[in-house]
Amino acid sequence: MTSHHSLCAKLHNQATDSDTVASTSITQKRPRSPSPNSSPQKKRIVSSQSDISSHIIKTSGTAKSTLDIEIAKMFFACNIPFSVTEHSQFCRVIQLLRPGYTPPTCKAIGGILLDNVHDQLTQDIRDSVCGKTATLAQDGWFNIHNELIVASCLQVDNKLFLLDSYDTSSMIKSGENCKTLAQKSIKIAKDKFDCVATRVVTDNARNMDKRRDALKEDDSSLVIYGCSVHMLNLLGQDITPSFVMKHVMEIQKYFRNHHKLNTWLTECPDTVKPQLPTETTRWKSQLTCINTFIKNRSSYMNIVHEHEDDFDKQIARKIQDISTYGNARDLATQLCPIAVELDKTQSDSHPIADLCHMWLTLQQDPLLETHCDVVKKRCKQALTIEHLVAYNSIHATSVSTSHRSRWRMSVNI
Repeated sequence: MTSHHSLCAKLHNQATDSDTVASTSITQKRPRSPSPNSSPQKKRIVSSQSDISSHIIKTSGTAKSTLDIEIAKMFFACNIPFSVTEHSQFCRVIQLLRPGYTPPTCKAIGGILLDNVHDQLTQDIRDSVCGKTATLAQDGWFNIHNELIVASCLQVDNKLFLLDSYDTSSMIKSGENCKTLAQKSIKIAKDKFDCVATRVVTDNARNMDKRRDALKEDDSSLVIYGCSVHMLNLLGQDITPSFVMKHVMEIQKYFRNHHKLNTWLTECPDTVKPQLPTETTRWKSQLTCINTFIKNRSSYMNIVHEHEDDFDKQIARKIQDISTYGNARDLATQLCPIAVELDKTQSDSHPIADLCHMWLTLQQDPLLETHCDVVKKRCKQALTIEHLVAYNSIHATSVSTSHRSRWRMSVNI
């Protein structure tokens, strides 16, 4: 009992000392009351809570409008179906790129956004061509629905701008109707963009020749000429013997249309996919077809040797015929200078003044000596007095009188 009493007394004294120390510490930390004469101090409040704005991405109305326009332009430029914008995967990608942003709907892209982009591009064209002279280029083709579309472009300062397009499926393709379309495009360029079309260029079809003559009768100030790129492509067809292309195309079609042969060809090294000429949609298609045949012929022969039983006997003989291969090589050599000039001529910045020199060079090319009459014929169809005037005005100091006389004689002007 005595020991218990002494222990309790000791613990009581320790607790008393601790309370005294704590009281003293609190007394020291307690701020002193300000004196009546001292100025009041502002209390400083420090917040420990973080700002939520650092964890979110805000998209303002202006930013959303800009993003909507750019997405719509992507759909228009890449020819993407408008329904893709409502696909779950597309929406997921947008949310990962820009959380909180909702892409435009299919209806918005095909409605108000299409109108806005059209108005913007129309204004951009006007800013680029307003008050200037231009070349009107007009051509027609069939779309995927087999509808004939005629489109017109303006070329100003080496830049092309789409002017208009028409569905002419129900229209008779006469020279008079083509002339009406050209005059309509010239009027649109003047009224809508304040741009004067002083030059007109078309392809070299017969109805286009009649259209050029009719336009010249109505307005003698117009400079009207055919497309020399198209004329060069026609020249390539003129000098291409039909019997050579017939054999080459039969071989190319045979490999392209038989899956087993095409697979064997793909497994061969240094081979390319067999190509066929597309006269109406791609320039130099004859040369491309022949070059692919020449490049693949050794592989063709190896496949014939290894799989003779799987081959058509007639096709096998044509592949092994040395004369077919030799004629194809000779034809590729003759078409090469035409292909080189065609690449130069179809560039947007190629002036018509250089066409005189180009056609004269082809007439004097030794590779085309056997086809000189055909080259001269196409030269007369392609060049006009305007070409010679343009060449003389640019190269007056470097062109001799004899050269100018030869050019005039070559085109009968």
